[in-house]
Amino acid sequence: MSCRDGVAIKENDTLVKDQTDPVVKSFLRALKIRSSGDYHLFDEAHQTPIEGTQYGLRYGNFTDADSVATYLQAHDSTCVPKISWLRVIHSGHDSLDSASRTPQLFAAEAKAFQQDYNACHKEKATSLKDLIPELDKSASRCLVVEADGPQLKVISWDDLAAFHARHIMSSIDLMDRYLEHIWGVPDQATAMMTQMSQLFGKTQIFPLAMNEVPVDDKHKGLNELYFATMQNLLASNPEKVMAIDWIEATKEKKQMKPPAVLPEPEEWFDPPYPFGTAYYYGHRNHLKNNHPDLEKLTKLKELCPLDGGICLDYSEKKYGKNPTVAQAIEAFGPLADLDTHVMYKVLDSAYDNPTEYIAMGERISKIIPGELFFVAMYCVLHNEDEKAAKFYERGIELSKNEVEISNSCDWLVNYYYSHGQKEKALQLANRVAEVYSGIGLYTQARLYERMNELDKSEVVLNQALERYGDIMRPRLAAFYIRNADKKKEYAEKAAKMTKEFFPDGMTKFNLADLHEAPKKGVQVTNSAKYLETRGLFNDRIIVGLNGYKTDNVPQFNVVQYLSLNPDIKTTYWDGTKYSESLVKTVICNRMNIGIRDYPLNTAK
Repeated sequence: MSCRDGVAIKENDTLVKDQTDPVVKSFLRALKIRSSGDYHLFDEAHQTPIEGTQYGLRYGNFTDADSVATYLQAHDSTCVPKISWLRVIHSGHDSLDSASRTPQLFAAEAKAFQQDYNACHKEKATSLKDLIPELDKSASRCLVVEADGPQLKVISWDDLAAFHARHIMSSIDLMDRYLEHIWGVPDQATAMMTQMSQLFGKTQIFPLAMNEVPVDDKHKGLNELYFATMQNLLASNPEKVMAIDWIEATKEKKQMKPPAVLPEPEEWFDPPYPFGTAYYYGHRNHLKNNHPDLEKLTKLKELCPLDGGICLDYSEKKYGKNPTVAQAIEAFGPLADLDTHVMYKVLDSAYDNPTEYIAMGERISKIIPGELFFVAMYCVLHNEDEKAAKFYERGIELSKNEVEISNSCDWLVNYYYSHGQKEKALQLANRVAEVYSGIGLYTQARLYERMNELDKSEVVLNQALERYGDIMRPRLAAFYIRNADKKKEYAEKAAKMTKEFFPDGMTKFNLADLHEAPKKGVQVTNSAKYLETRGLFNDRIIVGLNGYKTDNVPQFNVVQYLSLNPDIKTTYWDGTKYSESLVKTVICNRMNIGIRDYPLNTAK
């Protein structure tokens, strides 16, 4: 558990040979699942709670949180306490489904904390509020000094209190992240964090629950509390702060006016890892004093072969940014057969070979059926429409996640409509909108517009705006601008929203008119393989789409959605010259690219 899995696997195999005690054998099986990562070793028919949680932990880490939740619904896992499974689910990768469970997680953590307190004390607590001071306990060693003298306790109440403190803070942090970034309801996130700060704000460890709160004027009160309490925590108990929390805090301190005063994490994390371990490599590789070369990475990989971050850095040091499939499989070792996120890395290596790419995609889909949607998108981008339609249909058939289906099927709706299958298109559009995801609603609105039912389209777009706020405004603006000649009220709304996004009006241009380096535009921050084949690497400056200037991200988004044609002519600056590229989009005319304003607007 200290990131020495490579050592643990060997020790485990040696220990298990001479064991007959079923309890010890169960622990060793659980440790084998954990250290090898091989969730296939799990025997559900003869499981114990510890084996169940280790299976769930690895399965969730290597697939996604939804896969664990699906497993729980399909299998009898009642021998494992609900709180353990909730923790396991939330240790996996984020999803809308896991997000819906975060209020359950916080309530379960609070209940478990109170239950353990009452089990350890004669005087019973009747509410969580009474126990809040207990959250500042620090883990003890085995010898504990109590009122009647020193006592030998393998697990003391202080240990349990510190354990529960971390889980409670983590559950608050998760709620904030899901509200702010996954559900997209920042006002609710702020209200929730304000309420939690009133309840827990005086505890020493509360800053660890505030990692996702944006540092800006809107959150000034929460920001001041965060930096003040983090400063106190680092001064009194730095051992309670994980590397990633410390690193992020020191990055954000500069945004405060005046800047917060925090020590640099390298003053504490030196050397970066405890000797002989790869402890939390994914966090500590962001430290300024951590620059492992290939030799060091090779040793770290031997210690912890299941750490995807180590394997990725090892691969890049040895093979560069674009390894072959064979090189990627060598670099990631057993993870290439277990971890779907690693399988995606191997998938990237196969991008230029459609046969290998589709085969690898289908392999992943046996674990995560939703991967079939990505295989379908790959086929679309490579002009294999009939194959794409079949993969989409298989994805819909096999996926158990309606949100995933809702967010993936805009292309198939258009494909049905364009191929004379209007009823199938409408049926699918209604299904994806029923989930009430932003993309699902927009998919339905776009179909209504293609069917010339503009009133219905407008209603759905406004429903999406009401639910998802400003993120939907560029799409509504594009609708009015595109249909300004259809109705007087559309023309009026188009004029108003054009003024909102383009104060100086929408400006057309020709490539031949561009000569000097751009002063405004949007900078690519997160590209993808397909976009790179179109010249859109990271740091390119996009200055226009479809012949319209786009000086900032909001303008980019309006023009991106302005046409119903999925092909978008993109004009960009590569550092020396301007070029144009035709980019095919797959879902709702989104280019699926990370961008930010250029130059970056840092004004508060």
